[in-house]
Amino acid sequence: MIQTLFDMHKNGVFKLEGAQSSYVLVLAVFFGGWATIIAGFLHRDDQVTSKAIRLGITQLLLQLVVVGQIWAILTAFAIVKESGKPLDSHTHQE
Repeated sequence: MIQTLFDMHKNGVFKLEGAQSSYVLVLAVFFGGWATIIAGFLHRDDQVTSKAIRLGITQLLLQLVVVGQIWAILTAFAIVKESGKPLDSHTHQE
């Protein structure tokens, strides 16, 4: 079962455009698995959206035991990393 969860996580990391990945990270801190589901819809690819929905629902169910909340935040960090955007690149434009 643990290996299945690792596989779900690995398959649930994808690139987002612009500041979207940073927004997903903020959402993950407050809303857990909902952020993963929203990220899937932001990607606009049916296969990615489907995987993100399954992953987000699993995170929401595991959120009842706190594991899902932490997992959602780690997924959001991985999406930010995969998107190639540092967390502070969307702040303070001069």
